[in-house]
Amino acid sequence: MTQLCYGLTTTALLLWVGHWFPWPRKLHRLWAYVYGVTSIGLGIYIWLGWGLTFWTLCLFPLVGGLATGLAYLYDFIRNRCIKAGLYDA
Repeated sequence: MTQLCYGLTTTALLLWVGHWFPWPRKLHRLWAYVYGVTSIGLGIYIWLGWGLTFWTLCLFPLVGGLATGLAYLYDFIRNRCIKAGLYDA
């Protein structure tokens, strides 16, 4: 139970600090997602330790991040093609 409390507290503190941290400029949405998921992942690591359950849980944000990154890449390439006149909007 103590490890769970440490993990939850660490996650909450990291997210609060990230929210009010004086970033030089606003974080891009993708980097904000990475920061948030990493903060949550660190809390889960503190709770569960370095085991199979931790790595299994890591697959979900990894797949989600990959899907989000691919969506951003698709939008980037599509917008470039539209600007170049290679694709009709």
